[in-house]
Amino acid sequence: MPDMASVSAALSGLKTATEIARYLRSTETAFETADLKLQIADLVDALATAKLSMAEVQDELMAKDDEIRRLQQALDNKAKVVRFRLAYYKVDEAGQPTGDPYCSSCFEQHHKLIHLNQNPRARMESVCPACKSVFPRQIPQTPDNA
Repeated sequence: MPDMASVSAALSGLKTATEIARYLRSTETAFETADLKLQIADLVDALATAKLSMAEVQDELMAKDDEIRRLQQALDNKAKVVRFRLAYYKVDEAGQPTGDPYCSSCFEQHHKLIHLNQNPRARMESVCPACKSVFPRQIPQTPDNA
């Protein structure tokens, strides 16, 4: 939810701008140039303040939307994978692990599915390209390969 201070500042600025605009419209007497310029300057200032506050609210809402998308993706990923031995695997229709392994460290800490790569230095190890965690290579890796 946007910061209530930003929303209040935006609403206050819009209220002030509206009051000044009503004042300028309702008056029927001739303004002196200085008084008119002062009122217009106040109006512009109130509108600028409201615009800045609304931009802050918009930024906060976009950040919230991004966080919601990230959490939704994490929830979707959690439903698609299962832990088997030291890694995570996608599940098939029968609910069994299948395919290439994903890093358990990246998934459990950041909810990201990062495929493990074979370690070029040690044939019997897999390494995560993101967090550099090393896993002993499991043969067979999934029950399908057993």
